[in-house]
Amino acid sequence: MKHSSMRSVLLVVGCVAALFLSCPADSDNSDPSGGEEKTLTFSVSTESGTKYFSLTTGEEVTGTAGIASPAWDIGFQRSRLIYTNSGATASDLDSGGQGGVWYTDKTTFEEVTSKDDAVKNDTTLLKDYTTDVKKWIKSMTTDEVKVNVIGYVGYENENTSGAGDTQESALAGFKYNKKQFYASKSYDPSYQVYIIRHGDGTHYSKIQITEYESNTSEKSDTYVIQYANF
Repeated sequence: MKHSSMRSVLLVVGCVAALFLSCPADSDNSDPSGGEEKTLTFSVSTESGTKYFSLTTGEEVTGTAGIASPAWDIGFQRSRLIYTNSGATASDLDSGGQGGVWYTDKTTFEEVTSKDDAVKNDTTLLKDYTTDVKKWIKSMTTDEVKVNVIGYVGYENENTSGAGDTQESALAGFKYNKKQFYASKSYDPSYQVYIIRHGDGTHYSKIQITEYESNTSEKSDTYVIQYANF
């Protein structure tokens, strides 16, 4: 009887332990979509050039071979130019990237719960993931700028002296300053949530810029990005 009672006690203790071990720990870093919320903080400067990041690893992708591959998903160039591994950017880098971006028309990160939950506000102009294209930008002095629906802020895209006409059909007159990461000329974050299709064309992340600061004297921009992978 004594041995039987001991076995019963051990069995109960073991079951209770197993129950606790099987329960996930509470986390303030979880997301309703099932992906873990992650934060990426970095600076990009005129000296550093464009920085490319993998949203799968959360790390910067460097080196010629890495950049000329589908390994990266989103890139940042001062001042306030944001790229995806797609379209004109992928072509210029010979990366073979099949990425893109989808505007969700939402400003609450948790509200976007799946990659198919992106609410397309402008069904005429934005029917699917958009890829990077080259366009003339009003008030820019450079010949062409690579842009997408995340885009360049503060200016409308337009043709100048007939340049950029070949992209007009692809963009259908889309105005980039309607859907941008920043709310004003002071470049305060507008908290727009976008879905990024990764460079491999098969994985996705939702992203939101939560902080932005420009250091004019040092010619650098600092970003804090919140993202979660689907």
